[in-house]
Amino acid sequence: MKPKDLETILIKYMPAQSVQWAAQQITKYGVHLSIKGGRSSKLGDYRAPYGGKGHRISVNLELNKEEFLVTFVHELAHLLCFEKHKHNVKPHGWEWKNIYIQVIHECMQLGFFSDDLLPHLQNHIQSPGASSCSDPGLRAALRKEDPSNEIELHQLEEGTLFALGNHLFKKGTLQRTRFRCLNMRNKRYYLVNKHAPVSIVDIQSH
Repeated sequence: MKPKDLETILIKYMPAQSVQWAAQQITKYGVHLSIKGGRSSKLGDYRAPYGGKGHRISVNLELNKEEFLVTFVHELAHLLCFEKHKHNVKPHGWEWKNIYIQVIHECMQLGFFSDDLLPHLQNHIQSPGASSCSDPGLRAALRKEDPSNEIELHQLEEGTLFALGNHLFKKGTLQRTRFRCLNMRNKRYYLVNKHAPVSIVDIQSH
C-alpha cells in the first residue's frame, strides 16, 4: 500500500499531524498493520518476522487518537529494537526503553501531541513501563475525554463485574501486575493490566 493510501486510513485513528510520519515508518519497514477491535487484554502488539511474514503491528481499535499514537510508538520501538538486537534482549529491557524514549521524544518535538499531554509524556519517558496502562498519570491524561464512569481495575473488589471494551468480566486474583479475570461470555480467563480503565456494571442489568 502506498503512503498516501495509508495516510487516508490512519487519519481516522491518530492525530492528523502524525499520519505522514507513521505512514513513512510503516512503508520503510514493510509493516503489516492491523487495527483490531474487541480486544480486552492489551492495547497493541508487535510480532517479529517469522515464517515468511514480515514485521507485524496491531493496535486496539477502541483507543482515542493520542492513545493510538502512543501505542503505535510503543510497538514501533519493539520493531526498531528487533532490527538492532534481534531476540538477544529482553522485550522491555533498557535497549527497548532507550529506543522508545527517543521515538516518543521525536514525536513530541514534531508536535504530534497536544500541549496538555506533553508534561505527562515527559514524566512517562523518565521510566517507561511495558504499557501506558502501567503509568497512571499518563493513562489519566490520555483518557481525559473518555466517560467519567471509568475507574481503574485495581480499585474494584475481587469478584466485581466490570465492562472493558465490549466485554463483560469478573475480577479475579492479582498476578504480579495483572488481574486474572473471567470473560463472562466465553468463560475464558484473561490477564488484564491492573491500571486498565474499566466501567462498573450494574449486576441487575445482566
